[in-house]
Amino acid sequence: MGHTSFRKKFDTLKCITALFLLAVVFSMSFLSPVTSVFAAEDQNFSDLIESEDNEKKVSYILYETNCNQIITKQNSDASVNASLIARMMTCYIALENFSLTDSIVATESSKSYSGGYSITKNRAYSVDTLVKAALIGNADNATRLLAEQLCNKKSLTKEQYITAMNDKAASLNMKNTVFATSDGSYNEFQITTVYDTALFLATAVKNTRFLNIYCAPAVLVWDNIIISNPHDLVIEENNSASVSGGTVAVFDNNELNNEYTSTFYQKANAKQKDKDYSLIFVSSGVHLDTSMELTKLALNDINNNYNLSLLVKAGDKINTIKTEVGEISLAAGKTTYCVTPVDREDFIKHTNYIYESGYNPDEIKDQIKSGTVVGQVQYQLDDGTTIQIPLVTIGTQEIRQSRVDTIYEILSNNGKYRNLFILIAILFIFEIIIIVYVIYWKVTTRNK
Repeated sequence: MGHTSFRKKFDTLKCITALFLLAVVFSMSFLSPVTSVFAAEDQNFSDLIESEDNEKKVSYILYETNCNQIITKQNSDASVNASLIARMMTCYIALENFSLTDSIVATESSKSYSGGYSITKNRAYSVDTLVKAALIGNADNATRLLAEQLCNKKSLTKEQYITAMNDKAASLNMKNTVFATSDGSYNEFQITTVYDTALFLATAVKNTRFLNIYCAPAVLVWDNIIISNPHDLVIEENNSASVSGGTVAVFDNNELNNEYTSTFYQKANAKQKDKDYSLIFVSSGVHLDTSMELTKLALNDINNNYNLSLLVKAGDKINTIKTEVGEISLAAGKTTYCVTPVDREDFIKHTNYIYESGYNPDEIKDQIKSGTVVGQVQYQLDDGTTIQIPLVTIGTQEIRQSRVDTIYEILSNNGKYRNLFILIAILFIFEIIIIVYVIYWKVTTRNK
């Protein structure tokens, strides 16, 4: 009778445990954070592009700046008008050389290409207002005034300043960009690509002053003129959870004035590390409404279908080499992430080790101090991206600690494994409770 009573109680406890675990799983599925920036849409890239009535090829690129990865692209290396990038480059160079409060006196009166911004001869304008008008308002005359002052400061001719712009582009690996004007005015020899524009912005947004203006929904310039950022998503997505910026430029020639170059930047400070992106989207050759929709689709795609996955953690052992002084363990010199599809776990296609002079395995004759950089490890991903990470020597104790840290990193940054770990932990705790109850029941029964 006592055994039967205990069995019933034990079965009851197991049922309660099972029901509790089902409730936990059910609640986790509902409490999983929503990571999409935009609601899902029925359209896709091809639908939008096919709806365009122009004959020019549409170019776009979605670029993740932390990993230097191209997520999606079309005609990203095709030549496009460089009107917008020329103005952005002059603004960027000006911000590198001037304070925002510096004043520039206009040497002549001028009106912008759009007719919306007038500059008066002998009037002083702050660098801050000129950059705002040029960057957000596409004021070509404000851009020329900035370039003129840069020439004066550096004792350059206009031609030499254009050379300086091209040198800056080359330093940023913008291989398909040629500048011919400082203000973005039309020139048949002035070209760029959406890929080069993304490379430029990846560097430019690291300049805090550039970023603050670029991300402003609206700016105030001279004569109390308020300029609204023409990129709709900057206003829509300007919240505490993310930083967003954008520009839109109509091409500066009448034949193409219905086509836009559009740029958008978003830094998502997500609660989940695997969604903490720094994204740039550039499109060209489409109408304004279409460029906005393309941006939405691109961001929706990466937030729903990709993760920012841990590639390797600093200190993780990744290789062992045999030398004359014995085996030497090598580890990653820095923690590195990469963007991967949500349904992919094996995304490394090839691994290559490059050793610095004197640190090839057959060249090492003496012991090497732990932490010494001996070369680089290159990871080639399935999407063609190559990520290069420093290789450092590591000791045995450091290897053990890095394994513990890696497990913690996986549990902290991967929701799938974290939820599984929580379920296992809860199950383990309930099993302990049941065992304790069984022991307690047997002891009390025996005493009776």
